[in-house]
Amino acid sequence: MDFCVRCGNKRLFQEHLCSRCYAHMHPAKEVKKEKKSEPGEKHEGYFEAVIQLRNVEQKLIDFVFIAADDENLKVSKVKWLKHGVDLFVSNRKFAQHMSKTLQQKFGGMVKLSSRLFTRDRYSGKEVHRVTMLFKQFPYGKGEQFAFKGETYTVLGVTKEVYVEDAQHVKKKLKFDELELGRVF
Repeated sequence: MDFCVRCGNKRLFQEHLCSRCYAHMHPAKEVKKEKKSEPGEKHEGYFEAVIQLRNVEQKLIDFVFIAADDENLKVSKVKWLKHGVDLFVSNRKFAQHMSKTLQQKFGGMVKLSSRLFTRDRYSGKEVHRVTMLFKQFPYGKGEQFAFKGETYTVLGVTKEVYVEDAQHVKKKLKFDELELGRVF
């Protein structure tokens, strides 16, 4: 063939293509420059905490992303699941702070756990990875739900659920009890 198979140009460059079509089909690859890491600098996939958000509204997920952005925090990985999202962040104190903030602002159950990850080679201190689970309570203020054969009206949700039964008796219910009773 003496012409470009893509555009019909008579000047061939390579692989039956003219130079313009070849450049379009095979773009130049950028060469990454490896920068030398500093002792305190972390690699791209590094994380110290996992923030697990389950059965939450989209505004809560947006709130966490905005808060991480405000703190100039690196979210190394985001894992979307059927009933929520996992955020892998590079600062465990941020995850612990977010647990309190989410519980006060949106109301729900928080579980914190940590495990030994490694030892810092410069300071010799132990480095722990933290997992923070937040489950949002599905009922809002004024809504009703059934638990142990009784109907309750939600008065407020923070660390516990403040409810009122049919006889107008106010009670505090713990999230562990409600979770075992399959309320959420």
